[in-house]
Amino acid sequence: MHERKETVTDAHGLGHGRGVTRPARASALLALLPLLPALACGLPAGKLGDIGDTGDTGDTDPSDTSDTNATADSGESGSTELPPESDRVGVLRLDDGALDVLFVIDNSGSMGTEQARATAAIAAFAEHAAGTLGTDLRVGFTTTDNGNPWCGGTGPEAGNLRLSSCLSRQQEFVFNGASTIDVTQEACLDFCVLDDIPILPTTTHVDQTATERRWIEAGPGGTNLGAVSVSQAVSCAAPQGINGCGFEQPLESMHKSIERSFFAGDEMEGFLRPWARLAVVFVTDEVDCSYDPSWQDIFLPEGNRAFWGDPEAASPTSAVCWNASVECQGSDPDIGPCTAQNFDVDGNVTDASNAVMYSLTRYINELQMVESTKLAYRDDGSVSVALIAGVPVGYAEGTAELVYTRGAAGDGQFVEDFGVDPGCESPAGRAVPPVRIKALAELFPVGAQPAIHSICGDDYSPALGAISSALASPQHDTTACIPACVADTDPALVGTQPQCEIVMGVGTEMGRDFTLVPACDGGAAGMPCYEMRTDGEAMQCAAQGSNAELELVLPAGFEWQGQLTIEAACELAPAGSC
Repeated sequence: MHERKETVTDAHGLGHGRGVTRPARASALLALLPLLPALACGLPAGKLGDIGDTGDTGDTDPSDTSDTNATADSGESGSTELPPESDRVGVLRLDDGALDVLFVIDNSGSMGTEQARATAAIAAFAEHAAGTLGTDLRVGFTTTDNGNPWCGGTGPEAGNLRLSSCLSRQQEFVFNGASTIDVTQEACLDFCVLDDIPILPTTTHVDQTATERRWIEAGPGGTNLGAVSVSQAVSCAAPQGINGCGFEQPLESMHKSIERSFFAGDEMEGFLRPWARLAVVFVTDEVDCSYDPSWQDIFLPEGNRAFWGDPEAASPTSAVCWNASVECQGSDPDIGPCTAQNFDVDGNVTDASNAVMYSLTRYINELQMVESTKLAYRDDGSVSVALIAGVPVGYAEGTAELVYTRGAAGDGQFVEDFGVDPGCESPAGRAVPPVRIKALAELFPVGAQPAIHSICGDDYSPALGAISSALASPQHDTTACIPACVADTDPALVGTQPQCEIVMGVGTEMGRDFTLVPACDGGAAGMPCYEMRTDGEAMQCAAQGSNAELELVLPAGFEWQGQLTIEAACELAPAGSC
C-alpha cells in the first residue's frame, strides 16, 4: 500500500514503489503439463461473463459448455464384476490431507507492513495445518517480480521458489526511491531468528534422488527441516523484501511457478503433486501487470503511450497496468462496475493474441488444466485461489462493498499513478482494486466461498484460516452408516443378514481405479476388507434411517493418494422399514 506512490526516478525503475515423501509415481498425466501454454481447456461461456473479459479471447471456445469434472471416476478396473454405478451410494471418503500452497507475495517498495502481517499469519497457518490438523503440507514462496523495461536492477524471480532466511538477505528490505524506506526490523528481524533454514534432502514423485528442495514440507510423518520448527522456518522464508519491480505481475508469477514444477530438471520440479489440493495465495497492494513482452513498448517513452496516466510524463506509472487491463462501465467519478478486458496497443478491445496484457483466460485455463490432472485422485474442487489485496475491510464477510471511483478521493496524483482511486486504505497506506486476480479468486473459491480479503486489515489470519478449515482437512475415519435401510436376505437366521457389494475407488497414475472389497472374514491377508454391523450393533445409525454400519479395515502400512472412496450396492428394505 502507499502513502504516496513514488514515480520512476532511474533507469532501473526501482522508484516505482514498489523428510516426508509419498510413494514415487511418475504420473503419465504429468506429461501434459509442460504443454500448458499451448493447450486450450474449454471454459464454460458463463465464466467468461463472470470475469468480464469480453474481447475475443482467442484461447477458449465460448460455445463449449462441457464440465471438466464430468470425466471424474469414468474409468473402472474390472468393471464387469462391479455393481452398476446407479446402484452404488457413497459411504466413506478418506482424504490424505495433501495440500500444496504457493504464496505469491508482492515485493515492491510499499509492502513492508503488509509482509510483516502476512508472515505472522502464514507461520500460524502452517504450524496449525501441519501440527494440529495433521495435514500433509507443502509451502512455497515466490514474488511478483517478472521484470519490466524499467526494472533492470531487480530479480526477477520469474516464479522461482525462494527458500532462504531473510537474515541472509537484509539488503532486500531497503527501498531506495525518492526517499529511503527501511523495513528490515519490521518485516524480518521481528520474526526471524535463523541465519539459514536447514533443509533435509527428500525425494519426490518424479525424482527418487534425495535432494534439498526449495519448499517446506510438513505432515504426520515429520518435516524436511533440520532442528527447527515449521513456524520458525516459515517466519524466515515468508518475508520477500521490498526491492522488487514496482510493475507487479502476480498472475504471471503463478503461471511460471506452475510451469517450473513440471519442467524436467528445474529446481522446482515435483513441487506440485498430482494428488494434492493446490491453493495459490496472492498478497499484493496493486493491480496485476502481467504483460506480454511482445508489447513492452507500452512502457517506453518512444512507444505508444495510450495507457499512460500522463502521456507527457518522462516515465510511466502503474496506471499503465490498470488502463491496459481493466474496463469500467461508468464515468468519473463513479466508474464501476469494472471488469478484466483485453486491449490492443492502441487501447481497442481485442482478442487474446493481440492483447498487451496476457488475457485472464490464460490463467483460468492453466488452473483448469492442473485441476483436470487431479480428477483421478479427487472429485472435489482441488484448485483454489485466495487473495489478500485492495478490497475494503469487511469485504470477505459481506459487510463492505468494493466501489470503483476515479477522482472521488480528491487525490489526483494517486489517480495519475494508478489509474483509479484506492480500493481500501489504512494507516499503513492505500491499495489498488485487484480486478483480474479478484476474478480468478471468484472462479476458484476456497471451499464454498471465494477467499478475497483486505490487505488494509490488521490481521491476515482469517484469509489463511479459510484455507485451513476448507482445504487442510485430512479424513481418516473408516466407519460410517450405510445411507439406507438394508434388507434382511435370510429371515431364517437371527438378525438382519445384509447383501452388499463394497466398491473402493483410489487414484492411480493412469486414472481412478475401482475394485471390490471383500468381507474381512474371507478377505485376502494384507488387503483392505470390510466388516458390517447391523441391528443392535448399529444403533447409532438409526437416526439416519439406517440399520447397518460399515467399517473399512486397512492393513498396516496401507497408503493412498488423494481421496479413497467407499461405495456400497446393497439390497434394500422397503421404504420406512427402519
